[in-house]
Amino acid sequence: GRSTFLLLLFFAIVTSLGALVSWMAQAPAKWTQLIPINLKTDGNDVVQTIATEDSLLNGSQNQPSVAENLSDHSCGYGIPQLFVQVTEAVHQVVSHDVNREIQPWENWVQWVAGQFYSPLLRTQNPRWIVSGGRGDCSESAAVLQAILIQLGIDSRFVGLGGHVVLEAECQDICHTLDPDYGIVFPCSTEQLSFQLSNPDSGWLHEFGVDEPSAVRYREIVCSREDNIALPWNAPISPRLKVFEDLCAALVWLTPVFAWICVLCAMRAP
Repeated sequence: GRSTFLLLLFFAIVTSLGALVSWMAQAPAKWTQLIPINLKTDGNDVVQTIATEDSLLNGSQNQPSVAENLSDHSCGYGIPQLFVQVTEAVHQVVSHDVNREIQPWENWVQWVAGQFYSPLLRTQNPRWIVSGGRGDCSESAAVLQAILIQLGIDSRFVGLGGHVVLEAECQDICHTLDPDYGIVFPCSTEQLSFQLSNPDSGWLHEFGVDEPSAVRYREIVCSREDNIALPWNAPISPRLKVFEDLCAALVWLTPVFAWICVLCAMRAP
């Protein structure tokens, strides 16, 4: 009947607007400017741009792997300069906020689903995390991991007493990258825990951590609860990542299906 047709037309228009708003929200200027870093050694550019909208988010494989060159461009403690710069850049872009949730204008399908299953209100999409400018430790780490993957650098999430960091390898040497604090350590999380177990260790102060934060950070790293290391290059929650990708597809598939229904209704006798 006419009321059914009008309802389908209204649904098609609303979902189309939702898809358009979502698309527009996905391309803020500051995302393409995320980390235009130049690493210069003896006047040579090692990496000109490590994160762009096309290379990082659209899965382009055109970015050359720089993992084999990292050890040639290091700073203090033998830490690759690239690790320090990308970790600090993500730290500056993503402010710590444990309450950051997906918004309806970002992905209305996921937002609706999140009203029934609250974990879906969180996002692992680096575009949304950066465009929102806020996220918790795991979401900052997700942005950093996305960058490292595009650079051909293996990394993995490591949980430390509820805090999440990344371990990344360079020349078979494991480093701990913490974008939430903007710190890189020249060792694995296990070695870091051993190093900081000594209350007289001045490591954190050497890396610019103030005393109140150092006390809390030592408690986190030395904790033996909720410690887990995920597989290399795996998302922090593979199951939720699948659901999030499905919701992203439904943002576009829903209006397409709705318009098909509208056209069928128009052709019906």
